[in-house]
Amino acid sequence: MFRKIEPKYIPGDNWVMCELCAMKYRRSECRKNWKGQIVCMDTCWEPRHPQDTVKVRPDTARPADPRPDSNYTLAPTEVSTPAASSLDGSYDDSDVDFITGYR
Repeated sequence: MFRKIEPKYIPGDNWVMCELCAMKYRRSECRKNWKGQIVCMDTCWEPRHPQDTVKVRPDTARPADPRPDSNYTLAPTEVSTPAASSLDGSYDDSDVDFITGYR
């Protein structure tokens, strides 16, 4: 895309380069976008989206009838298996049935 540049002198209107498309424009043909970049008005400029400035309200939802936490204590559980009880590695028939699930 080529653009015809007229090299005539305009006082106070210097040449700048668009930071997005890298084309030369007069400063009067450019704007600053919301990020602070100098961009051309015809192709690269876009306004800031309204959702960028939305302020979130704090959530005021609370439970209707709060209660304090109860202290639940669980009974201690102990699991012992016949295989764990024999430390020497010798098993009788009931231990093998329990471990393998066969009878």
